[in-house]
This record gives sequence, C-alpha cells and structure tokens, in this order.
Amino acid sequence: MAAAGLVPGRIKTLLDKSPPFGFVTPEGGGQDLYFNERLLGGGKTWEDLKRQVAEFAPRNALALFTVDSSSGRPQAKGLIVLDRRQMDELDGDGDHRISAQEIAQFLAAHPELKDASLTKQEREFRHKADEFQKQKQQNEGNAQARDALFKRQDASEDALYAKRDAENAEAARLREEGDRLWNAGRKDEAKELHAKAKEHQAQARTCKQKAMELDWKNNEEMFDYVQTHEHPGRTRDGSWIDLHGLSADFAVNKTVQALKEATDRGIGKVEVIIGAGHHSDKGGPVVKKRILEMLQAPPAGLQGISFEMENDGAVFVTLLALNRPLKRPAPAPAEEAGAASKRTARSRGQAALASMRDRLRQRPKPDLADKYVQAEQVQAKPSKIRSFLSWICPWRSSKEDVPLPK
Repeated sequence: MAAAGLVPGRIKTLLDKSPPFGFVTPEGGGQDLYFNERLLGGGKTWEDLKRQVAEFAPRNALALFTVDSSSGRPQAKGLIVLDRRQMDELDGDGDHRISAQEIAQFLAAHPELKDASLTKQEREFRHKADEFQKQKQQNEGNAQARDALFKRQDASEDALYAKRDAENAEAARLREEGDRLWNAGRKDEAKELHAKAKEHQAQARTCKQKAMELDWKNNEEMFDYVQTHEHPGRTRDGSWIDLHGLSADFAVNKTVQALKEATDRGIGKVEVIIGAGHHSDKGGPVVKKRILEMLQAPPAGLQGISFEMENDGAVFVTLLALNRPLKRPAPAPAEEAGAASKRTARSRGQAALASMRDRLRQRPKPDLADKYVQAEQVQAKPSKIRSFLSWICPWRSSKEDVPLPK
C-alpha cells in the first residue's frame, strides 16, 4: 500500500539502546520494519519522536515512511509521526484502517509531507545540491556581466589598435614608395615620403601606448566592479582579493600590491580568488597559472610566504605578518625626555665607576679593581653604586671616592 512512495504504519516499539532504534508495523500487514534516529524524517531527533509517540496509546501512533531495501534488509526511512488532527483527516471514515484511497487523498492534500519525510542526510544532500545550483547560476550571471563590461572595454582598445595598424600600414606604403623614387633618382621626393612615413610610425607608437594605458585603466575598472558587485556586503578589509576578469599581468601586479599592503597592516592571511578557469580559452586558466608561479617564487618583500589551495578557484596566502613583531609607537615627548635623563644618569654612573676602578688599582689591594667588571652590569643608580662600593671598599665611604651622578 503506497502512494507517492509513502507508506502508513503503526509504531510498535521504541528501544533506548545505544544507539536507540525501533520497529514500525506496516498498516497493510507484513514484517515489522527497523528504523533508528538516522532514518527519521522531518528533522526530528529521537527525543522528539519519543514525545510524539507518548501522546498515543501503545502501538497506536500512526507514521508515514518509505520502505528502503538498499542496505539488504527492508527499513523504514524518512519516518514521520502524524498528530491527532492529521490522523483524523487521514482516517476519514473513522474505521481505524487506512485504505490506499485515503492515503492517496491525504498526500494529495499535503504535498509538503513528501519533503518532510526526507532524512537528515537527504536534507543535507538536497541543501548542498540547491546551494551548488544557486552558486552556479550566480557565477554564470557574474560571468555574463563581466563579459558585457569586457566587450565594452575591448571595443575602445580595439579601435586604438586598429588605428595603430592603419598608421603602420601607411608608413610601410610611404617607405616602399620612397624607396622606389630613391632608386629612380628622385631623391628629394623620396626623402619627403620617408619623413612622412616616420610621422605615421610615431602616430602608431602613440596609439599603442594609449591602448596599453587604456588596458590598465580598464583592468582597474574591472577590478573595482568585481570586488563591489560580486561580493555585496563583504568589507574590503585587505583580507581577500578577487582576480576575476583581469589580465594576467595586471592580476599579478594587483596581488603583489595587496599582499604587501596586508603585511604592512599586520594581516596574517589573505584569500586570493583566482577562479577555477571554467571560462578560460583552450590554453587553460592563465591568471591562475601566473599567480601560482608568483607565489612559488615571490618577489622582494614577500619572501617566506606560504600558501594552500582553499578550493579549485581560491588560495589562502599566509604572510610574514604572523611572525613579524608589531612596530612600537614612537614615544611621546615627555617619555623621550625621561628616557634621555635616565641615559644621562647611567653614563655618569659608568664614568664614576671607571674612575674608581683606576684609583683602586693604585691602592694596596689592586685585585679589588677586577670586581669592577661586574660593576659595569649594574644600572647607574646612586643607591646601587653606593651599595656596590660599600661591599668592595668597607674601609672607606663610597661618597668620598666617587662623584655620584646628580
């Protein structure tokens, strides 16, 4: 007895083992079917199921499920327990028996039960599949928007390159005509044509330079568009960068710049979105290849970085900032003045100790002068100097021998 894959049955028993499991008796007869928490539907836990079943008399709780024999033995999968209102609606004639017609009418009135009977694993799988499709559609939409922007940009660049080619072609024609006149002995006319050819060559170089500058500008526009429109709500805080739609040279330059800025700001890890290359030409993803080559042999200022592939289209770069101590802020004027005063006092104390060492060498006990080696490690505070001199010269006052720093 099945409609839309769902079968009615009565909960026979629940066993609180480890893990817990139970059995359900199909309404149309047949062997009892095993189920456990993993096979429950509706996102329910075992405790939820126990509370629902406890509302009914033993073996009277009505459930819907599908029969699954994939494991070798029939099991009740996606099991959901109906409440009293649903049971009354299902058993329309009140005979406490569920016919095929009744289950078909009930499921037709409640199509949501088909999804409710999915197990947790099936729900997670469907959710991941839905998310994948949404992401795929979003990526396709983003790619189409980038292509539209690229075509508009490319048209301007193509116009400049077309003009460059026309100028080069005219220069070649003029040189060829000038060479012909030169060989015919009409050298003045030939020189004039050669001069015009050089002017057209200069115009061609100008067009090429403008096209290259426009290409860089267009890359900047594409970069800002991708960061803003393809990552709505994501703050551009320096911890990520997206290289979709960029030329290889610009992408490498922008990545190096971003990594250096992140290092200076103390950011430890940067996500570099390089793209999986699904829209690349036959040669494969050029940007991805160039970025990985750069990371394997980083330029000056980035040596020592490491990276790992997050997925096929992104890489995490770990920077030196993780191991680099933070720069100490410059001391305030008052703090600097205090530090200078301490350094001056220490210098005076060291000079006084050196003078005392020389004087002791001329005394009856010159071996005491060697103890001044230790004194050089003593901070030059008057109290410590006096204490030290009292230790090595107990017969005289240190105040009489050493001009203590003020």
